[in-house]
Amino acid sequence: WQRVFEPFVSGLRAGGTPNPDVACNRHIKFDAFTKHALANGADWVATGHYARLRRLPCGETQLLAAHDEQKDQSYFLATVQQAALRRSLFPLGDLTK
Repeated sequence: WQRVFEPFVSGLRAGGTPNPDVACNRHIKFDAFTKHALANGADWVATGHYARLRRLPCGETQLLAAHDEQKDQSYFLATVQQAALRRSLFPLGDLTK
């Protein structure tokens, strides 16, 4: 609530056009939900985002744009933490329409 909805409402009140998706992805889907899924036995969390990941030998996971530039959603995932990206799958990222 405080990390997604309140900043969104504050932005609206200030006359802006805030996008709550970035904060929701970082704090809800790829933090609270991911931790819950992993704690309950999940190995991975797959979502329907159009983005790709590159897993490097050093253990880092890079966020990449989707192959389909018209559907790319990597911008909305740009603030997701490494710990969550390491356990994420984006099966749509290599697809084109």
